[in-house]
Amino acid sequence: MIHLSYSRLVAYQACPHRYYLQYVLGCRTPFTAAISFGSSLHLALQDFHAQMRGTPRLEELLEVFLKRWIPYGYRSREEQARYFEEGLEILRAYYLRNLFGFRPAWLVEKRFTVSLGGFEFVGIIDRVDGRPELYQVIDYKTTRHEETLNSLQLPLYSLSLKKLFGLPPQSLSYYFLRDQTTAVWEEKPERLEEAEEAVVRVGEGVRVGRFQPSPGPSCRRCDLRRSCALRPPSSGAALSTGKFPAVSDDAKGERPGS
Repeated sequence: MIHLSYSRLVAYQACPHRYYLQYVLGCRTPFTAAISFGSSLHLALQDFHAQMRGTPRLEELLEVFLKRWIPYGYRSREEQARYFEEGLEILRAYYLRNLFGFRPAWLVEKRFTVSLGGFEFVGIIDRVDGRPELYQVIDYKTTRHEETLNSLQLPLYSLSLKKLFGLPPQSLSYYFLRDQTTAVWEEKPERLEEAEEAVVRVGEGVRVGRFQPSPGPSCRRCDLRRSCALRPPSSGAALSTGKFPAVSDDAKGERPGS
């Protein structure tokens, strides 16, 4: 059974060959400072909201950040120290921004598996507030990007949660940690259709082994370029159009949907 996630969809849409390298062959991507930093913030907020009783203190949030800090992926101790201080600043601002609205989360880091378009779709929701019949979804992002606002992540979550709980969420929103702003997704039927169609297209491509490369300027920024048999187009290297084996299960255990 092929299973997909938002992260896998993004990888395949960017370059099917990258998907093949990462999720079929299992090539590892570098654990960077940005990934480490974002993961530390997510883990701290997960524990903070899961353990919340009454009105929390700022010290509780900063203490859980210290416990959950991931000290890997940084190029030097100085870089790690800069990121750590930035994390403290972000969480202080988060606390003040939400001080009068804190409440225990209904669910944190909610893992789900549903069927979308005939394929297994998996994901992890950062936070769900409310109750089963009236709930709100919050997805944390470290930095605000326009491509995030226009992505299919929240439409896919809306489809999945409706299948999971029987009702769609009351709201879905991104919470951007660096600038303490939110962006609420306005549900539109055409975006839901587009999201499910994307799952079907990618799922069918994976099923039949359609992993052709998509060479272009982004090749130079690809963190799997050393594992790729292709060179950037400017090098003059010939591009392979070889066939790849179809797969029935490409699970590699990554954190899906983040």
